[in-house]
Amino acid sequence: MIVANGKNNNIYIRIKASSYKFTIFSDTIASLILPSQFPIKLEQNNSACCNFTFYWDTESINHPCDSLTILVSDDYGASFRKIAKIDISEERYVWQARSDYPDDLMFRFCCENSCMQKDTTILNSKPKFITLVAPNPFKPPVEELEIVYVLKNESNVSIKIYDQNNRLVAEPVKSISRLPNITYCDRWNGENLNGKLVANGLYYLSLELSNGTREIYPVFVGK
Repeated sequence: MIVANGKNNNIYIRIKASSYKFTIFSDTIASLILPSQFPIKLEQNNSACCNFTFYWDTESINHPCDSLTILVSDDYGASFRKIAKIDISEERYVWQARSDYPDDLMFRFCCENSCMQKDTTILNSKPKFITLVAPNPFKPPVEELEIVYVLKNESNVSIKIYDQNNRLVAEPVKSISRLPNITYCDRWNGENLNGKLVANGLYYLSLELSNGTREIYPVFVGK
């Protein structure tokens, strides 16, 4: 007798032996079923933006698979919840880090209509700062300034650059709607309002919300 248990991927086996009037059953034997490994890989993230890209090559998949279900666990695999289902032909999935999730997350990739699965863990996934500015100092036009932030409440966001005399130099983001608990990454290319590169020196980045709240960070430009 074989009983499949979808929760822990075990099968339970009992052997039945019969001879004339006698029937004997063996003890129940548990055997773990391991699915084939889905060929998922995690792209190295060298950016200040807290995005994680998973990718795969459809040519390396040797089993039938037309779509991929993606689940996440925040309790080290004790339970999972579905976060996406995508076509296998996309060959990539981008996870945008959230501040309301714990630092360590386990992802499970399950191939539909096939016994293929892969678990992978991301450590320290949670954004560490409400706002991160990098590289700082930065060198336009070779580099772009990345501005990373997470809101606690939905709001329109503007990002403005001021010089040391409190004059508006640039406005890379103009009143764009942003949702809470999502890590956003905007950029400034070092150009002023006239489309020319600013001079070397100290500037101030102002992240302004529609409710009047703002945070200011120093930015150093050096070419």
